[in-house]
Amino acid sequence: MCSLDSLADSAPGRVQRPDGHTGAARSDAGSTNDSAGPTNTGSTDGSAGPTNTSSTDSSAGAITAARPALRCAQVHAQLDALPDDSGAPYPLVVYSHSHWSFGQETPYFAEHLASRGLVVISSDHEDNWSTAFGPIAPQAYFRRPQEITRQIDYAEHLSADGGLLPGLINTNQVGVAGWSQGAMTALAAAGARLNLANAAAWCKENPDTAELNPTACPDLVGREAELAAFAGLDETPAGLWPDWSDRPRDRHRPHGRASIPFGKEGMQPVNVPVMFLIGSGETSVDGGFEMASPYESVVSGSKAKVVFDYGEHLIFFSRCADSPSIVALGFPMFCTDPVWDMDRAHDLINHFTTAFLLAELKGDADAAKALAPENVTFPGIKYEAAGYGAAPTAKLDDATVAKLEGILNDQMQPNGVPGYAMCVVMDGNQVYSKGFGVAELGGDRLVTPQSVFAIASTTKSFTGVALMQLVEQGKVDLDKPVTAYLPYFEMADLRYKNITVRMLASHTSGLTDEAVTATLPESVEPTAVDAALEWYVRSLSDDKLTAAPGETWQYASVNFNILGDLIGKVSGLPYDQYVVQNILEPLKMTHSTFDAAAIPPDALVGEHTTGEDAIVKAKPVTHTKGIDLPAGGLYSTCEDMTRWMQVNLNRGELDSARILKPETYDILWKVEAPTGLDQFFGAWAGQYGLGWGVAEDGGHFLAGHPGGGAGQTTGFQLAPDDNLGVTVLANWGTDAIYPAWMAAADVTYALLGIDK
Repeated sequence: MCSLDSLADSAPGRVQRPDGHTGAARSDAGSTNDSAGPTNTGSTDGSAGPTNTSSTDSSAGAITAARPALRCAQVHAQLDALPDDSGAPYPLVVYSHSHWSFGQETPYFAEHLASRGLVVISSDHEDNWSTAFGPIAPQAYFRRPQEITRQIDYAEHLSADGGLLPGLINTNQVGVAGWSQGAMTALAAAGARLNLANAAAWCKENPDTAELNPTACPDLVGREAELAAFAGLDETPAGLWPDWSDRPRDRHRPHGRASIPFGKEGMQPVNVPVMFLIGSGETSVDGGFEMASPYESVVSGSKAKVVFDYGEHLIFFSRCADSPSIVALGFPMFCTDPVWDMDRAHDLINHFTTAFLLAELKGDADAAKALAPENVTFPGIKYEAAGYGAAPTAKLDDATVAKLEGILNDQMQPNGVPGYAMCVVMDGNQVYSKGFGVAELGGDRLVTPQSVFAIASTTKSFTGVALMQLVEQGKVDLDKPVTAYLPYFEMADLRYKNITVRMLASHTSGLTDEAVTATLPESVEPTAVDAALEWYVRSLSDDKLTAAPGETWQYASVNFNILGDLIGKVSGLPYDQYVVQNILEPLKMTHSTFDAAAIPPDALVGEHTTGEDAIVKAKPVTHTKGIDLPAGGLYSTCEDMTRWMQVNLNRGELDSARILKPETYDILWKVEAPTGLDQFFGAWAGQYGLGWGVAEDGGHFLAGHPGGGAGQTTGFQLAPDDNLGVTVLANWGTDAIYPAWMAAADVTYALLGIDK
């Protein structure tokens, strides 16, 4: 097992576009060492890691590309040992150094990875130590990703027949790691795109912090035209700059650095697994890192963020004992941290990065499990992650993904839907999560699994669960009249006294929206949700039923708005607060809300529809009023809806949080009435329970609830007995065409093997 130090085959001057070198990243499972991570400097727990690793100082290992220097390990990391080819080919990690630095800046890191079955090439970028303290060259944003590509090409040359290391390196399994400017390089190689307009705005709004971010502010802002010319662009981009990556082979792990030049929109194209490591005392980054919200913005289903409490920028650099030349030059502060013991910090860096790379490049289930948030309990570390835990028991292969995306696109593209997202859960695991298109027509903000959509009537499934929580607590009896809980509920039709809670939840009350909305009073609706819902219920006093209670099924949002008032009165909390505290917060659905004003503007998608002229157009975003929150006022994301699918497929439990007893689902999903909608949409829409559509088709039980209309649509479908769930969100819809509904159903049927 080897690490190599090579010189980047690069030359100054005008840069060319990447040549499109590809090779789909594979995840070939193989035996690996214990991934628990290091416990002592220079060694790892157990027998897996090095026991007597020799460090290299800053002058070692810089060799020409024709004859690389090798640091190899045979069982343990041993200096100058021959390569162990018994497990070849080994995945490749390309390391990108910081600005004004050198490829050997973190020998502890390269040597540790080499001891764990990875080949490491340390780049020597053009903006290296030889240019130290000279002018910062922002052109590096374009040069560096291509230098990474050349290193991968170089590794292919080494591993080819007749090469120096024939058959040793698998260049279809590649990770790019970096610290400081190297982290920016890793992100750019992963597909992050510059957004200098956002950078300029941020620098103007944060002048004090901007001084600490020279590569994002004074050295970038104002030089846009110069950079565009260098990149070979005819015009200076007003928003996102072109993708300068070669991504099909990547698994990325950047160390801390400001992400200002990319911004949130520029981070969204990153859809490969990524790990961020940063010190919370990082003055070189300060607010710049959080301004871009890189962890939240990347769309990968596998990502992690490691924060070293009070750690500074140089916590990632080699320790002074390994860098005597740096100390001799008078820079001991480069190899120390004012808070952290460097040995301990490097142990943790090695632990997290090794687990990440083994999980992603070698399919190591134990390594992935080590990255699960519940398994990270190190003092001084703040950690969050998504997509890590026990190895999934279900995984979509490439052919299945292509088939499902074809089904999805068949519903979306003929209607000109600007943007949409789909998430799939199988056997309790998220196996698919992806966004398509743009958030707003004419813009370049991409739809991601973290984009916020109005899920409209899919909210009714949440209201149904909230109601059943109160039933479990003995506070509500489904078969008692509504007036037992809301004594002010009256109608100009004495049959209203026979309306039960169950009838509201199953749309069999005899109420219709058309009859109610036509008689709403002209007085101003209260702004507080609890007051608004009571005002709404009291406003029904002049309305009449269109059918006898319990006689027929008539879909009507008024039923659920009354239920929202009932939930508020019985629980003592306004409806929206009750759902937040008893459903959203326990499930950690942190990006779901009833408060439209709380949604970041760059996260919320627009609304679109098609008029009589057959042209797709944006329409004003309509935020749901307080009186309609229980029927259709929730905003959510594809990622959050994944958790909603998981908890209901698991009959009320997720990550030790329980929202319903398992047996309660027998009531929630019991057929209360036929809907007659199966003749329009299919069997999945043919029956209704309590806030949930239910059906049986092809021997499979289905449960879910669609949402939306003119502007946005939501498809939400579960096959509980098959442990399968599909959510589709779209920022387009009409009053007659609901692409997300049909896409969710079609994808569900395809995964169940039902031919429709």
